[in-house]
Amino acid sequence: MSDNPTPTRDVRAVWRGQPQEMEPMILETVRRNALRLQRRRLRQMIQETLAAAVVMVGFGLYIWFLPGMLIKIGSGLGVLFAGFYIWRWIRLVRPRRVPDDAAACLDFHRRELERQRDTAGGMWRWALAPMIPISALFVIGRWIGPTPPWRALWLDRLIIAASSVLILESLALMWLWTRHRADKWQDQIDELDTLGKEEP
Repeated sequence: MSDNPTPTRDVRAVWRGQPQEMEPMILETVRRNALRLQRRRLRQMIQETLAAAVVMVGFGLYIWFLPGMLIKIGSGLGVLFAGFYIWRWIRLVRPRRVPDDAAACLDFHRRELERQRDTAGGMWRWALAPMIPISALFVIGRWIGPTPPWRALWLDRLIIAASSVLILESLALMWLWTRHRADKWQDQIDELDTLGKEEP
């Protein structure tokens, strides 16, 4: 036995230099997560398409049955917006084929997480902002339109004002939710980046 044992620092360096036995397991976990993300995207795409179809039908009925030119214009814009929304949604989040090679999944999954983050972070521009003029047309159309005969004028104005506040509050909450989702996707990207890194 040598009188000069290997310093602890050198033992740690040798241990860290060994091949990582857990790496295949980590890569397989990443691949499972990538498959789960793509399946979730497919479900979301179907759900959003169905929801947009319902919105388009609803706004189409508004055009025919609700009085007031501004409300009809807003309803027409609502139909166009629902069509644009689903086109944009499918274009941004449509599922993609996960590579069969587990090692290739790391870069693939990271790019897909970045795509999710950017989609959530940019939704306010193409999903929330267009709702403002549509809502404004409905509110103004109701305000200057005829008051229902069974409702007092002051009550009708109060309902319109309360609806306006509720719309603005809903848009603000949706904006905060999209920012939160973008941050959560970034957390997953950061977590993915730490995989395989050596502990200090």
